[in-house]
Parts: sequence; structure tokens; C-alpha cells
Amino acid sequence: MDDVLQFVLRVKIGRPVELDKNLLPDAFESLPERWRDIIRMRIAEMTLAEIGEKLGISAERVRQIQAKAVRRLVAAMTVRK
Repeated sequence: MDDVLQFVLRVKIGRPVELDKNLLPDAFESLPERWRDIIRMRIAEMTLAEIGEKLGISAERVRQIQAKAVRRLVAAMTVRK
């Protein structure tokens, strides 16, 4: 899960938030399988185009899914005060 956390922190754009790393496994498993696969492929340093070709979707759609997955992971891990 450390690689997923590092990916989220690298990709996340926006205001700084406090994240609870302990929530990552459940948050990651709650994502649709295709979204998890895209995150795993991006961690493995595949390009958006390569992933799109493998999944039969456009690179832009891969980017959109990646962004939505990261937003959902950040939201699930954000510490509420």
C-alpha cells in the first residue's frame, strides 16, 4: 500500500490536507476494480496511452479515471477535524 500512498501524494493537486494512512487499504479496495488496475499500472510507470490501449479506452479517459480515483482516495483518507 505504500506505493499507492506515494502515488496519491504525488498526483494529488489542491490544498494540503491531513491524511490518515491507515484508511488507505479500505479506501483502495472500495474503488472499482478497473480504477484499481489503472492506479496499479500508473504506479508501474505505464503511460496513459499504454493503459488506454490495453483497456480499449482513450488516454484521456484513463486520465479522467485516475483523477477521480485519486480524489476518492484522498476524500476517504482525509482527517476530519
